[in-house]
Amino acid sequence: INMLNLFNNLLHVRYQSATDDAHGHGPLEASGAMVTAAELLSRYVTTIASNGLIPSSILEAPEEMSPDQAAALRDDWVAQRAALPGYPAVLSGGLKWTPTQLNPKDMALLELSQFTESRIAVMLGVPPHLVGLPSGGDSMTYANVNAIFDYHWRAGLRPKAHALTSALSGWLLPRGTIIEVNQDSYVQPEPLQRAQLLAALSIGTE
Repeated sequence: INMLNLFNNLLHVRYQSATDDAHGHGPLEASGAMVTAAELLSRYVTTIASNGLIPSSILEAPEEMSPDQAAALRDDWVAQRAALPGYPAVLSGGLKWTPTQLNPKDMALLELSQFTESRIAVMLGVPPHLVGLPSGGDSMTYANVNAIFDYHWRAGLRPKAHALTSALSGWLLPRGTIIEVNQDSYVQPEPLQRAQLLAALSIGTE
């Protein structure tokens, strides 16, 4: 009986809701389409890799060749390129070399994957840089990295933490008692900056 009562006492904290949608929707549900797209891209790249990738170039002969002749031509080409890296290739007998248009970066769909993952991170309220995604080409310095953590707390974590702690306080604690999240360990400046700030405040109060 005690276990049944424990499971019956559930607190439902809505992430996003409206007057006609009391249940609400969580961030993963809202970004479900993007999560599915990221999963499909990952499967596509894995399928390409498991099927032997895409050749870097194609050698075309003017006449039909047997499998042994084609293998000999291919091996000779690879050996010459390995022995003389950077030297121009010399083709004769109507042989034609054509590079494939899909390089390894394009083959991995790197930019599309990063774009999709960045949109998922933003949907979850996380700056992409914090999860190792490109930051838009800007160089990251100490100052703007600290600003990112501060922005993440103010725009992403603090509203969610307030909603969660308010719900928990009203559900678990006596009236007048609240739960608070200590954000100092996440956004507080380094010791030197804190010392400078305290010094400035002390001068202003004199």
